[in-house]
Amino acid sequence: MQIHRIKILSRYFRQVASGDKPFEFRRNDRGYRAGDLVVLDEIGTNDDGETIYTGRSIVVLIKQVWELGELLEKLDGWCVFTFEVLYRKLVL
Repeated sequence: MQIHRIKILSRYFRQVASGDKPFEFRRNDRGYRAGDLVVLDEIGTNDDGETIYTGRSIVVLIKQVWELGELLEKLDGWCVFTFEVLYRKLVL
């Protein structure tokens, strides 16, 4: 099992936190596998338009991984994985 730490935009973070988005579409440059943990760190923008970490995180357990290059050559190196939310750090 590996632990991956990745950034996620606020609009998608909120969907994961609410349970509306139980999957992630990513370049598979980390070798995601079922059983791995992923820490999703929310990022947004400040008043100056700079990208910042909000301090909110969600830890998920990958359930299944689909390599998209097997379906369409253009998507080689990309995957979709489903997950189960294990922990939410939503308030600082």
